[in-house]
Amino acid sequence: MRARSAGRIGISRPTLRKWLRRFERDGEAGVPGHEMASWTVLAGPAGMPPEIVEAIDRTASQAIADPAVRSRLEATGTVPELDSSPAMTRAFLDRQFELYRDVVQRIGLRLE
Repeated sequence: MRARSAGRIGISRPTLRKWLRRFERDGEAGVPGHEMASWTVLAGPAGMPPEIVEAIDRTASQAIADPAVRSRLEATGTVPELDSSPAMTRAFLDRQFELYRDVVQRIGLRLE
């Protein structure tokens, strides 16, 4: 995107990160209601002890708060959420799974 070698680019997120503000949102480009974003989360096995979850969360949050780490992540287009928690991540994933479950069912997608 920085090289401007692509054609029209629309952004599907409802809020724009500062480096994306020069692009229009899909809703502004005639695709109202479209929202899709990539995401990355730290996940562990089911039944992980809460104290381990909390320790990993605390350590990851400290790393993400470091300006040097944030700068490196942002350079790749990744913008970590500072106010996240394991419970917020679980709720987010539940919403994403529900969204994509509906899409998969509507189009009849099946694994073979």
